[in-house]
Amino acid sequence: MAFVLTARLNQADPRCRLPSPSPALAVAVALVLWQMACVNPLKAAEQLSLGTVRGSPGTTVQVPLNLGAVTSQPAAVAMQADILFDARNLVSAAGVKGNLLPGQVIASSSRLSGTRRLLIYSMNNAPLPAGVLANFPFSVSSGTRGGSIPLLLTNVILANAAAGPVASAVTSGSIILGVLSPILARPDGNVDVFLNAGPGQPYVLQASTNFVQWVDIFTNTALVDILPLTDQDAHLYPHRFYRSVPTSIPSGVALSGVTLAANGTVSFQGVVAQAGKFILQGTTNLTTWVNLQTNTIGAGATPFTDSSSASFRTRFYRLLSTP
Repeated sequence: MAFVLTARLNQADPRCRLPSPSPALAVAVALVLWQMACVNPLKAAEQLSLGTVRGSPGTTVQVPLNLGAVTSQPAAVAMQADILFDARNLVSAAGVKGNLLPGQVIASSSRLSGTRRLLIYSMNNAPLPAGVLANFPFSVSSGTRGGSIPLLLTNVILANAAAGPVASAVTSGSIILGVLSPILARPDGNVDVFLNAGPGQPYVLQASTNFVQWVDIFTNTALVDILPLTDQDAHLYPHRFYRSVPTSIPSGVALSGVTLAANGTVSFQGVVAQAGKFILQGTTNLTTWVNLQTNTIGAGATPFTDSSSASFRTRFYRLLSTP
């Protein structure tokens, strides 16, 4: 069971603003979705995610929008969302239907730089199917350097046939650019590390200055066949070496797949061995911890997003089980 999300009435919430004009039917659907975003749903969430794909400068990649196994009743029949991206490095094009049913329509536009709004609906209120709903083309600028370009999936609203709200748990995506070396130095002296990985496998990334003493700096679970990590302390050393070690999660709880969006929002996966109730905590000093969320989640990976992370220079997270 996915963790629970609560939406509160908030005029500052972008979802409570009317969407840009669209074709007549799309406007009608969007108005229903807009009304639903401004209530207080507390339901099991559908898993909606953007894919993480490989790319290279000067090419166009297809980024899938995925809906997990449908669990809500009644099921979602329409949705609206925004994809935020770095317009300096990417050019977005209209989405292409994935496994949508006949009669289901996808419409999208990019009226604001760095934003693509999408709307999916149908004339007969057919439920949205699990799997790839659509693929979105992104052209990578030829001058883009290697690394990871985040794609933030936000302002997500799902509706059922009765115009009721369907809660969603959202995972953002990224485009990982191909590099000649698995380690890429940044201008600030820190480095990006790209590991070939097995999806779903936890890894420990270790660092050393002498090949004798190794220090654990990350424990993350790969979501796809490549695991990107950034060593923010690399600039403190004249040289540093890296290695990855496949591991298990002894405690049954881990955080992985951490991504930082352009607006400062942090997203990651909570990976647990057994379903239960968990508290997500945050801290800036590893001493004083603050409860951020209390959710019931199922075994496996569950997405979390800290929308307040931009207010802190640094923030650490942990996931604790609770009765």
